[in-house]
Amino acid sequence: MERQTLYECSVSGWIDARQVGQLVERVAGLTGAAAGLGMQMFTGMDKSKILLKNDVSANATINGPTTNGASDGAGIFMQHELCAMPRASPPPRGGSLRLRSECQTRTPTLSRRWTAAFWAAPQPSRKGQFCKVRGVYQADIIQGNLLEYLAVLDYVLAFEFVRHGFRFHFGNLSILISRLYKFQSMHDFSSLIPVDGNDPETWIVDIASVPVPSESVQPVSDEISAFTKDLRG
Repeated sequence: MERQTLYECSVSGWIDARQVGQLVERVAGLTGAAAGLGMQMFTGMDKSKILLKNDVSANATINGPTTNGASDGAGIFMQHELCAMPRASPPPRGGSLRLRSECQTRTPTLSRRWTAAFWAAPQPSRKGQFCKVRGVYQADIIQGNLLEYLAVLDYVLAFEFVRHGFRFHFGNLSILISRLYKFQSMHDFSSLIPVDGNDPETWIVDIASVPVPSESVQPVSDEISAFTKDLRG
């Protein structure tokens, strides 16, 4: 049986650091998180940023607030992402292979549990379609060395970064408000520095769906559109 293609719907943007606290508070309210959680998370994040810049190692953990409210979950997260490319040929046009892992673990970097996903090129925009849509194929890597897995696929590591910030889940949607950090030395968390420097301090806002079949793309696109309208107020 042929495997069904699933699609991710998403929108993204950026804000500066002065807007982060207010946006986190707004998203916490819209997703049903406890009153005041957004500002509590932002206060916790200030401490986590200091930890990230100065004290994080491969064995470190960062724990943020969570909620059992109406949303599926909210809290501070730290995610390690690797981007890979084919060893012998250019990557498919617009496509990318990425591997992601949560950093709240004491397992060594290359042996952690990772999710590998290939994102196809974004589809041409259609009338009435609010967000970017692209096919996604993903699988969990639950054991073994990550670089050896890439070698089997005939891919090599191109670059890596860490995404650190706030994550909310609401229905089919995941909302990330985060800052990106790059490695000055491969896999060395003590070498992380902000991708954008510190002036100005830029944060990325991503709203993305869980992978859905083609017939669900339009309803999920409408769901993202409605959420962004509520976010703007």
